[in-house]
Amino acid sequence: EEKEALVQKGYEEVEQVIAQAAHLKAYQDSEDQLEDLAKLPLLDLADIQVEAEVPHYTAALSGEMTVFKTHAFTNGIGYVNYSFNCPAIHSEELPYLSLLSYLLGKMSTKRTHYTTLAKAINLNTGGLRGSLNIFTPVGKRDQLNLRLELKSKAFISKQPVMITLMKEVMTETVFDDYSRLKDLIAELKTRLQTSIPASGHTSALLRAKAQFSLTARANEWTSGIDFYHFVESLDRDFDFRKEEVRDRLESLMETVFNKRQLLIA
Repeated sequence: EEKEALVQKGYEEVEQVIAQAAHLKAYQDSEDQLEDLAKLPLLDLADIQVEAEVPHYTAALSGEMTVFKTHAFTNGIGYVNYSFNCPAIHSEELPYLSLLSYLLGKMSTKRTHYTTLAKAINLNTGGLRGSLNIFTPVGKRDQLNLRLELKSKAFISKQPVMITLMKEVMTETVFDDYSRLKDLIAELKTRLQTSIPASGHTSALLRAKAQFSLTARANEWTSGIDFYHFVESLDRDFDFRKEEVRDRLESLMETVFNKRQLLIA
């Protein structure tokens, strides 16, 4: 009897769900009443702001560094961007510079193993990410501006720890853990194998533009199909080139991470 009662209750619950679904579908298919539509607030074209809202920054010198600050509601989260100008980078170093931006925060430092470093970053920040930005100054199509950036975010109370971690990554990262370095290069190759076909039209357009645009050519070397071939060759010939890769990355660290080339935002 108890079993039959449970079965009957189950049937009743199913029927109730079916009835509720039918009622909801009927409600969704019904037309709204004019008096209900009139309650919705509407915007006129004149109510829409024409000018884009531009954030206001204040700049100040801190030693040899320029610091930009802006006031915005961030719900207690602080954002930091270390942006390094890279004026002395030769074209053959661009792929290595892009590789360096990918490796930041993923390799060990002189005092912290990469697993411990990853735990500290995850516990105290919202992540730490390197990136390479390439652009052309206005009116100077024959020039390139390269900026290697390291970004992070954390609760205001965690910002001192975040700054310490970012400084450690920028000044103490080492590249002599060849097993880890090889794994990360293979990981990057896999990411590129996935991302390039997924946006093949973008990759093809960038490769075509690289024939006549200096900026597109630099982007092709650092994120396009040429960069994939570079990473693929490092992965294939890693055992023969690992010392060269280490030396190139260490040299770039010394060249790029210079306070005189730094903007902080």
